[in-house]
Amino acid sequence: MAPIGELVLRAAGLAVRNMLDRYGWAPPLAVNLAAQQFADPALVEQVSQVLLEANIPARLLELEITETAAMKDAARTAATLTALRAIGVRVAIDDFGTGYSSLSYLRRFAVDAIKIDKSFVDDIGVDANAEAVCDAILRLGKSLNTKIVAEGVENAGHLEFLRARRCDEVQGYYFSKPLPLDVFEKEWISVRAVA
Repeated sequence: MAPIGELVLRAAGLAVRNMLDRYGWAPPLAVNLAAQQFADPALVEQVSQVLLEANIPARLLELEITETAAMKDAARTAATLTALRAIGVRVAIDDFGTGYSSLSYLRRFAVDAIKIDKSFVDDIGVDANAEAVCDAILRLGKSLNTKIVAEGVENAGHLEFLRARRCDEVQGYYFSKPLPLDVFEKEWISVRAVA
C-alpha cells in the first residue's frame, strides 16, 4: 500500500504543478491517505519531498485521513498532524461522525477541516436525526475554528440546509460527478484562468 500511496502523492503534486504552469493557478488538491500510509513514519518526509520535487506551495496540497485511522494511535496521530501542518500542508478528517467521534481527541488534533460524512448529508430532509448530527458538526467546527466540508451534496435541499447553517464548503454530484483530470482542467480550471 505504501508504494501506491506515494505514487498518488507524486501524481497529485505533478497535477498541481502542471495546472500552475498551464493556467497560472491551481485549486488545492486533496489526497486521501490509507491508514497504513498515514501510519508510515516516513510520511512527513515523503510529503516534503513531493512538495520540493513538484515545486508547489504546500497550501495547495490537502491530506485527508479517516476518523477511524486517526483514532488508532491518538498520540502518533497528533504528532504526525502537527508535523504535516508545520510544513504547510492542509489536513482534513474525512468521514467524520462514522468512527469513534471522540471529541477529546478532536480538540488535540491539528486539522484544517472536518468533512461531514455523506451518510448524514444523504438524509437531510428525510431524517431529523441526520439533520441534528449535521447541525452539531457544523456548530462544533465553528467553535473549534475549523473549516467544515459537507460530502455528498446531491440536491438543492441539501445545499439549502447547509448554506443556511453556514457550511464552509460542499462537494457532491449536485455540482459535478468525478471527472478525469483533463476534463476537470478544461471545464473548471481553464475557465477560471480566463475570467
